[in-house]
Amino acid sequence: MPGNRYFKNVTGCKIAVHESGVEVLEKKLWPNLHLTKHGIPSRTVKVDRSLRDGDVISLGKYDFQILHTPGHTSDSICVSVNMGSKKVLFSGDTILAEGLIGEFGATVDFSEYLKSIEKITELKIDVLLPGHRVFVLS
Repeated sequence: MPGNRYFKNVTGCKIAVHESGVEVLEKKLWPNLHLTKHGIPSRTVKVDRSLRDGDVISLGKYDFQILHTPGHTSDSICVSVNMGSKKVLFSGDTILAEGLIGEFGATVDFSEYLKSIEKITELKIDVLLPGHRVFVLS
């Protein structure tokens, strides 16, 4: 999230975040984080769209469903889409490849994280595209 303003300014993209993360992006800076390791300033940014669990974003012939998956952070989301007969999940930091879980800090709510994992398990996904590490195609 620290680079959102940078990418919005450079590309003109829209910023969408779960409703519980809007205040962080618009009013707060990440504590003790003035530059990421890539040198992108962490600055506030105007959110263009607030997302809720179950929202759908249509792009071309695809409908991407928003899944609120708190645990890693309170505003974590995953995005699912059907591509032909395959159910694809963009899992962000919620689930990584090889069955790994996202990094946790002191503010993680493990109870909410467990509920999120159970919610994702019910989806019966075919393709996992995590925010870090390798992807899984089956």
